[in-house]
Amino acid sequence: MSRTKRIALLVTIFFGATAQVAAAPSAGLLTGGNTIAGPAAVGLAANAVQIVFTDGSGNSDACTTVSNVGRGAVRVAVTGDGSGTVDVAAGQTAAICRNSVSEVELTCLAVSPSTCSAQWRVDRD
Repeated sequence: MSRTKRIALLVTIFFGATAQVAAAPSAGLLTGGNTIAGPAAVGLAANAVQIVFTDGSGNSDACTTVSNVGRGAVRVAVTGDGSGTVDVAAGQTAAICRNSVSEVELTCLAVSPSTCSAQWRVDRD
């Protein structure tokens, strides 16, 4: 094999491996045996709110786990049999459980122009 072909082959292998690593999902929350929604990633603008789970029947006793992978704090609000919130600081993970969960929403507590990034998952309690 000529030197040019060897170099071309090595470049192809290197960039192919790099693309596979870049495309691989980042480590974070994984699906568990009781997962009913997620895991998923969310990016939020400052003060933005996103509903990530709804159950119109309200029959889900559930725990929501949020891993904050960004720089701004994220508020997790769970509506159900008694509503509750928990603020998750940058680099931290927190969970909140409630009976009869009907909705879970995430709010970015960062000040503009900062943003928030988090991973979330809802599990049957």
